[in-house]
Amino acid sequence: MSLSSKCIVLFWTFFSTALSQRTAAAAVVGGDRPAVTWASSSSSVGEDGRSVSASASTARNCDAVVRTLERLDVVSSSASDLPQHKKFVSDLEICNNRGMSCCTRWLEQTLEVAAVKTSHAALSSSTAYLSRFLTDNHLLYQGQFLGMLRVAENNTQDVLKTFYKIDQKDWKSCLDELFIDLSTFLQNQKGDVMESLVKFYNQLFPVIFQHVLNDPSVVELDLAYRECLMEIRQDLSPQPFGDAPLRLGHGLAESLRAAQLLLSTLVLGAEMMNITAAYPFEKQCSHALTRLEYCSLCEGISGARSCRPFCQNVMHGCFSGLLSLQRSWDKVLKHLQVLGSSMRGSRDMEEVLSTFPMRVSESIMHSMETAHKYYDKIISQCGHPKTFESQNVSLYTQPSHHRLPSLPQKVPGRRPSLHSKVEIMLRNVIASKGFLGNLPDALCNSDHYPIDNCWNGTAMELYKRRVPASGLAAQVAENPEMSVHITQNPVVSDLVKKLNHMHQRLISVVGDDDEMQSDAASYRFEGSGSYQHRKNDDGGLSDDEDINVGGESGSGGYEEDHDRPPKEKYRHQQKGYAENEDFAFAGVTTRRSMSPYVTKSNQQPRSPNAGSRWSLNALLFLCSLVLFLLASWSS
Repeated sequence: MSLSSKCIVLFWTFFSTALSQRTAAAAVVGGDRPAVTWASSSSSVGEDGRSVSASASTARNCDAVVRTLERLDVVSSSASDLPQHKKFVSDLEICNNRGMSCCTRWLEQTLEVAAVKTSHAALSSSTAYLSRFLTDNHLLYQGQFLGMLRVAENNTQDVLKTFYKIDQKDWKSCLDELFIDLSTFLQNQKGDVMESLVKFYNQLFPVIFQHVLNDPSVVELDLAYRECLMEIRQDLSPQPFGDAPLRLGHGLAESLRAAQLLLSTLVLGAEMMNITAAYPFEKQCSHALTRLEYCSLCEGISGARSCRPFCQNVMHGCFSGLLSLQRSWDKVLKHLQVLGSSMRGSRDMEEVLSTFPMRVSESIMHSMETAHKYYDKIISQCGHPKTFESQNVSLYTQPSHHRLPSLPQKVPGRRPSLHSKVEIMLRNVIASKGFLGNLPDALCNSDHYPIDNCWNGTAMELYKRRVPASGLAAQVAENPEMSVHITQNPVVSDLVKKLNHMHQRLISVVGDDDEMQSDAASYRFEGSGSYQHRKNDDGGLSDDEDINVGGESGSGGYEEDHDRPPKEKYRHQQKGYAENEDFAFAGVTTRRSMSPYVTKSNQQPRSPNAGSRWSLNALLFLCSLVLFLLASWSS
């Protein structure tokens, strides 16, 4: 063979080898794991930086495993049942590879408890920020709403006392009772706003009759006469207070109901986060968590990191019961978004309460201006009121024209309105769409869970089992690590009922989906998650429906949604959140992950063939050029 031919063969062999290695690497990271067959390396790097043996002939000495257990605070050095050497154990239920083991049945049970404990710690860390955000904003806005009620009550007192010169003892009880009812309704929806307001005006009418329509120094009203006035007030024509009670009651009812729904939704969301943090794991889930995190120690492998697809299958299986919560929560968020956009005008509690004293004064002025039309009817039904003097006096004098009292006006641009603050807050809440569905993938998307050179549940080898889609239907049918059931945990089922009830309450205020379309199109919040919604014609489960909230593919795609809420605008509300700076609602990015649960927010692994098309073409061009030059030289 000529020299040129040898060079051509040698170069082509080198080129084809490099090309096949690049293609294999692209298939591994790109997601075609089931089709890849390659032998794992004999060692990998553990968390402490030392080499981790992955061969079948792992050392029989268990000292390194014991030190790891002590460092993770799983067992204490004083425990008498700690293994020193690997031995054959027949009663293992979870980490039983039918061979020598560094674990006893007692240690296996201890590892199971540790796996559940660290899983709950990871859940608690992941949900802590959103839970505190919802709780803090509930307290913040509840305090603001109650403060608005107190200001409205104080301003109304000033109108009655200063402008109409009525003694406080005559009206204080009825005004206090009204605002107690309004505060109670705001906090727990007990009572009827319109009924409370009608009662207030019934009790106020005798006071106005004595102090405004008559001379209080001459007229005295006993209890019987007061009760008579309260009974006939709504039957008088024209109505003494006109339509002011009806208009004021409508505004109060609308604004208080919207505010109460907002507060109730924040409380329910915080409750959902707390239940998620303490989510009860079934037995098969706790077994899978133990295999994921600690069974490598029983094999004598210290510092091993579990495979990310393995982690995804375990997490999706364990948290499949949360998907029903996610569906119900996302429906609530959809209507909460419309409620927030509608909290203006008659639903703006700040605006309604700021004009409350003026509306009360208008109704009193109306009773003075129309008194000559209904005063005789009062006398005919209740008789003449008692007087302090024996001589006849005129009980009614046509009132002179009074000017309505002026109240402090808001200065435009001085401070943001309640509506604008609620809008900003709700943008962050709406961003929690898909939170629970994204939680399993987010817990696994860390450097603690690599794709290769990792623990696959039985050995330090590539995890070759399929990763099904995150939807409930796919998990029930295909999860390879555990049997997923559709039946709900009683605690979760009860919370789902609460969420569905809240959803119906929101619909009763903002309308159903058809009525919401025009409103939602004209007003959109920023920062919503990547949640996709599609239903089957029969209303059944679909992997693309609400249940597919965690991701797209069945190959364990590592896509994250980094819609981060603008915490910069809430620094004054979020003191103490510094430890969770890496949190993002939709992406569920936290600083804590599964055990050893050192969590980092890492981006989606970059495919090796991304951006490599041009380099491959350039390599082919160079090869063609070299072959051409060699052929020319040989000739």
